[in-house]
Amino acid sequence: DEPLSLILLDIDNFKGYNDTYGHLEGDRVLAVLAEVIRETLRSADSAYRYGGEEFTVILPETEGENALLVAERLRKGFEETVLTPLPRSEVHMTVSVGVTQYIPGEEDSVLIKRADSAMYTAKTSGKNRVHQVR
Repeated sequence: DEPLSLILLDIDNFKGYNDTYGHLEGDRVLAVLAEVIRETLRSADSAYRYGGEEFTVILPETEGENALLVAERLRKGFEETVLTPLPRSEVHMTVSVGVTQYIPGEEDSVLIKRADSAMYTAKTSGKNRVHQVR
């Protein structure tokens, strides 16, 4: 089996951003994150919107340490992006990121649950960070 890693990203404080600036601006944040993901990934990688403010990234032929580097580039790329929801305003958003690697023979649901657990740990450990579960 070829190595495969899974990344799960969740936008920090997204509900508050939506409540403050409205759902159209919230949709723009989702589009910005999708663009950061697109610019960061290789052509063999794939990304999908997984839930309200969650995205999943599949990294084929990628082991743990390299997946961690990709996850950190995604986190940093989104954090450095300047959003302007109002004229003359600048907002920086962040993501909490979970990373894990496929274990040969395991069910997809187990892999996803492990990535979700890693992302939840990143979120509850202060947000704007990457957490890896092996």
